[in-house]
Amino acid sequence: MANKKLMLAYDGSEHSQRALDWALDLNAQLLYELEIVTVIPPFPSLFADFPTDTYALMEVNRKNGQTMLEKAAAHCQERGQTATTALLEGHIVDTLIEHASEGGFTFLISGTRGAGGFEGLLLGSVAHKLVTYSPIPVLIVK
Repeated sequence: MANKKLMLAYDGSEHSQRALDWALDLNAQLLYELEIVTVIPPFPSLFADFPTDTYALMEVNRKNGQTMLEKAAAHCQERGQTATTALLEGHIVDTLIEHASEGGFTFLISGTRGAGGFEGLLLGSVAHKLVTYSPIPVLIVK
């Protein structure tokens, strides 16, 4: 039987921290392989016209993302569990879905800010799009 794998979409927010704690509580019973994933979105092309070193900005984002993932993995260790981490780059939803599909994950967990209402209708939300488009089950922690 293939290993069961749990993917946690993590952005370092209070909401994703709650999702991490929830995933750890669940995983204490399931004993799945846990991977914590964060995605660094690309800079919009509008920055190409500004005298900005987008490469340097992306390096800062990579370093911050890696630090955030290391803190999440340390939190797992404090709770007596281990987790691998993955720092990905690309459009957030597309990248998470692609990683979930290619990584053979059993299901995906994500937090949500629960903005909803008109704002959610206009902007959409990562959680809503994950539930809509993911080929694997998605669990949303509020």
